[in-house]
Amino acid sequence: MIRILLLLVLDHVRHRPFRAFLTVVGVAIGVSAWLAIRLANGEVYQSFEQSVDSVVGKASITLSRGTEGMDEAIIELIQRHPGVKSAHPILKIEVTIQQEGLSTGQTLVIWGVDLLNYEEVRPSEDSTPSIPDNRWKQLFSPQTVFLGKEFAKELGLSEGKTLTVTGQGVSHDLVVGGLLGSSDDLLQGTERQAIMDIAAAQWLFSRLGRLHSIAVVPEPAVAGARLIQALQAWVPPDIRISQSSRRTGQVESMLKAFQFNLTMLSGIALLVGVFLVYNTMAFSVAHHRREIGILRSLGMERRAITGLFLLEAGLLGLVGGVMGCWFGVFLAGGLTTLIGQSVGELYGVTSLAVSEVHPWLLVEAVVIGSGVSLLGALRPSWDASTIAPVQALTVGQSEDEETGSYRTSGWIAMIAFGGSAFLSTLAPVDGIPVGGYAAAFCLLVGGTALGPVLCGLIHEWRRTWQSGRWGLLPSLAAEQISRNPGRTSVTMAAIVVGLAIMVGVGIMIQSFRHTVDIWIEQTMLADIIVAPVSWLGEQEVENDKPDLPLTLVKTVMLVPGVEAVDPYLETVGEVSGQTVSLVARDMALHAGRSRYLFVTGDSTLILQETIEGEGVIVSEVLAGRLGLAVGNHINVKTPSGNHAFPVKGIFYDYATDGGKVVMDDHLFRRHWGETDATIFAVYLKAGQALPVVRREIEQVLKNGIPIVTISNGELKTEILEIFDRTFRVTYVLELIALSVAVLGIINTLMTAITERRRELATLRALGVSRPQIQGLIFWESCYVAGLGAGLGILVGLALSVLLINVINKQSFGWTIQFVLPWETLGMAVLVALLAAFLGAWGPARWASRQSIAEDLRYE
Repeated sequence: MIRILLLLVLDHVRHRPFRAFLTVVGVAIGVSAWLAIRLANGEVYQSFEQSVDSVVGKASITLSRGTEGMDEAIIELIQRHPGVKSAHPILKIEVTIQQEGLSTGQTLVIWGVDLLNYEEVRPSEDSTPSIPDNRWKQLFSPQTVFLGKEFAKELGLSEGKTLTVTGQGVSHDLVVGGLLGSSDDLLQGTERQAIMDIAAAQWLFSRLGRLHSIAVVPEPAVAGARLIQALQAWVPPDIRISQSSRRTGQVESMLKAFQFNLTMLSGIALLVGVFLVYNTMAFSVAHHRREIGILRSLGMERRAITGLFLLEAGLLGLVGGVMGCWFGVFLAGGLTTLIGQSVGELYGVTSLAVSEVHPWLLVEAVVIGSGVSLLGALRPSWDASTIAPVQALTVGQSEDEETGSYRTSGWIAMIAFGGSAFLSTLAPVDGIPVGGYAAAFCLLVGGTALGPVLCGLIHEWRRTWQSGRWGLLPSLAAEQISRNPGRTSVTMAAIVVGLAIMVGVGIMIQSFRHTVDIWIEQTMLADIIVAPVSWLGEQEVENDKPDLPLTLVKTVMLVPGVEAVDPYLETVGEVSGQTVSLVARDMALHAGRSRYLFVTGDSTLILQETIEGEGVIVSEVLAGRLGLAVGNHINVKTPSGNHAFPVKGIFYDYATDGGKVVMDDHLFRRHWGETDATIFAVYLKAGQALPVVRREIEQVLKNGIPIVTISNGELKTEILEIFDRTFRVTYVLELIALSVAVLGIINTLMTAITERRRELATLRALGVSRPQIQGLIFWESCYVAGLGAGLGILVGLALSVLLINVINKQSFGWTIQFVLPWETLGMAVLVALLAAFLGAWGPARWASRQSIAEDLRYE
């Protein structure tokens, strides 16, 4: 029996090679999108973990004491704690490269680590430099430094070469003792780094007895939060203890939410692929009705008929899955780069590449391809088995009236929309908006269920109102699409899903970009930003960030054309056991020249109240996470213990995902002491030429620490470029989903035309010309595409609201202002028209050129 079914399947495919090819390609595209995202997400998360391990390895707790560091004697105290498995000292030194011809002026960060314990800090053997026994002396030499391979290549250096650097006005000649692989990068997001033995670094750069921070690895059975509480009573109160910021559950959950969003979007291509297979198998059933009748008359059972068409779909899905594996691996390279750029800018992941494809991922892709095909073939296969032999052999019964089915579809649509509304109210699960995605799925189901409803309404409208007043071809086309609502609605479903995703995601992205643009324009009003060189590319706030001495404020104020300087300090703080960004600035100056974008209230008044009431303002994300409202108090950990500050305002912030607390610099210095600034926000006098003042600032500060100046326009442009790169991958996935949708449209229109060969031949025999036949096909295509586009746009609008107010809010906590980008809607209509044209062009030409006599005999 299996051999007979297989021969029949091969005969079906042989007589319809083009349709089989379209189906295979559609499944392959869907599978490739899924596999590419799976591979890219795996590489991103692995690189994220390597980025975390690059500084502290398994260390999940960090001890620090501001920019001044701490005495190294404290490490012995920490190591004696029973909950500490090991503690690793870290020293960070910033120097300037001064060697002629080798990127002179660049800042190089040298990390001092205990090389004796380097393997323990980095457990992977591949991530440790090879150190033969005869090189121990050279290893601990004060002049030996290890560079990253990429940076060494950029400098033109190799092992044994000399690198001249300057630190605190003193020149040093360093010898390259070895090169580190890309996974050994100690900096997040940059290659300009080096390591050396911490004792050598302390001696060479006059930091004897000082540490920058200590990375602590807890005992396996000890919880990090519990050990932090124990160490707080174990060490002096001015030592800050926190969970390593890149190991916080919050950052990891944000990254997982980002990846989950991409995975769900890639699944849309698979969903559209289901419709594509459904169309193909429905056509196969219609095309082989007489064959089904003959086989049933000869005694073939219903389950064998069902198995025949399921086997055909499974083979097409299997071939599509194999093709999808090949294309998915190819596509994964590009998507990995795009996702890596986005996640790198958000979470500090270094450059990525697909290193290895596990065989089980390929097996998963093939299984998914076959599963999609079988799912799409279930209904047509069941219909084939239920056709009575007499009905199948009767001429003229290839199309059945199904006009009554639209009422059932209407109820399905109502239930789906109601379920979507209910699911959208559910809380997230572990930071993942599961209810939101389920609501989006129900929304798409409801949109596709409206297809038969529209077909039924057109049927009623055609009988009651149309009466041929639109002309012969439009009337015949309307009659055709309403004659078989099941087939037509499946065609529309592919369009609805593809365009709904395009419109929904497009509106969400454009709304987000518009919101960020407003936020930038209204909050970033300083003319020039002055910052240390290493401030560029920092991926998170760190206490060890090189700061600008406050004494330089007077120096900058003396520059002609400068009206005011706002010293902005950003460091890490702790609120209710959570790591947040803690900001101190001259609020009075900021209130007079710039503003925050508050959820409610005027920026100037709120900032003045914050100064007078010795309070703070908090970001929307943090307020939502802690349930804060204006007038509440927030407990912030200070060197002298927790202190409750009144919350005077809640502002929108899209620069941090962990939350931000802002206070006046006088209030900050009262609790934390005198601390240097992270950057200077410089405001110019009216009518001053920015380039001239900028050069003057760079000139007066050139003999101090290495600095960089950034104009307001450059900063805004960079932020928006990062935003655009972050969402570039979503456009790629939209294109993939729409490609599958277009294939479905072409496939379905060919099904409709092929089934009606006798009808079209009859029209030709009655005198209808070839151009009129072509026009009829184009009218049908435009009807189907137009109805699908209308539904797709409406569902897309609803989906965009769901994405903005539920999925985004639960994933990231940001408020996005809804805007309606007409270009997105126009693009959706254009795509629908293009799909209608492409879907009708070839079949229309083919239908108009067929033999009348041959087609009159076709059933």
